Amino acid sequence: MPVGGLPVLLRSQASSWAQRAIAFAFWVVLPALCVSVLIVGSDHLARRLNNIPPGTRGSYLVTSHSCSEEVCITGGTFTSADGQLVETDLLGVYSWKNGETHAVVYNSDSVDVIPLPAHWDPTATYVGMTGALGFIGLWLWCLIGSTRRQLRARAMPDPESDEMAGAQTG
Repeated sequence: MPVGGLPVLLRSQASSWAQRAIAFAFWVVLPALCVSVLIVGSDHLARRLNNIPPGTRGSYLVTSHSCSEEVCITGGTFTSADGQLVETDLLGVYSWKNGETHAVVYNSDSVDVIPLPAHWDPTATYVGMTGALGFIGLWLWCLIGSTRRQLRARAMPDPESDEMAGAQTG
């Protein structure tokens, strides 16, 4: 074996392994992740977009607002829209000030209120789904190109086999 032959062999095997790992990631792992992003994103959009949280609708009057070292706590009283349910000492949004009244939803299982309108910002979901669709588009383009190249290679006759066939017959 020539001097330095073993390291060259190991490098070529490592290079072959790395190429296989990259190919596996590109052709299998990333498309699977993109499909899962699209499924989860669709589920989030279906469940959360324009969703009104469960509970009793009403108003929330801020009765206390205190801050300490940039941490604020807001307390207040919830009154249902029909006036039958009144809950005191509930937590509110930290930015609300004393004396303000806000439209909210109250769930009796919690100690805080949910401000209305309860908008969920779908921007991150849209961006993630767009990126996944973009990658799947690129992946499909590469898949179609690879398939076309393989079909062309199979359809073209092999020049070496043609020369050998001509030599055997002639």
